[in-house]
Amino acid sequence: MKHSDCENSKSLRVNQVTIQFTNKPITAWGGLAAIVEKLLEVLEFYSWVESAFPIKESSNNAKGIHEKVLAPILRVKESISSDRELSEKLATIKIYSDAIGIHYDEIPTHNSFNTLRQRLGPEGFVEIHRHVLFQAYTIGLLTPPQMFP
Repeated sequence: MKHSDCENSKSLRVNQVTIQFTNKPITAWGGLAAIVEKLLEVLEFYSWVESAFPIKESSNNAKGIHEKVLAPILRVKESISSDRELSEKLATIKIYSDAIGIHYDEIPTHNSFNTLRQRLGPEGFVEIHRHVLFQAYTIGLLTPPQMFP
């Protein structure tokens, strides 16, 4: 590890990787959100989910389905009890909306989460799960080949 003047520098070079630092305050949630966002970008998740599930939404604030697919992860992680509470927290806690890529003025209504669940069904969520795992495997993030028959 090369560590040249870390106190005066805003970057650190480790082998082939340069790590950039910021002066912005970052929370554990913010760090996790940034990592997940980058992972989903590398896995081309957003474009894949939009093309795999071409659902036409009629809501005024429907930006795309990928945010609504990611919202249940937030709901489980934060022990949010209902879709209504999820919508309220997305509207009031900026880091939550940032974590799933929703702008504060585009918060889905609580019933849109249920509508999406009904449209996708368990099979749709299984397909999403398998796709993410397979993409992670193909780029070397997962190693057990027996996961994919």
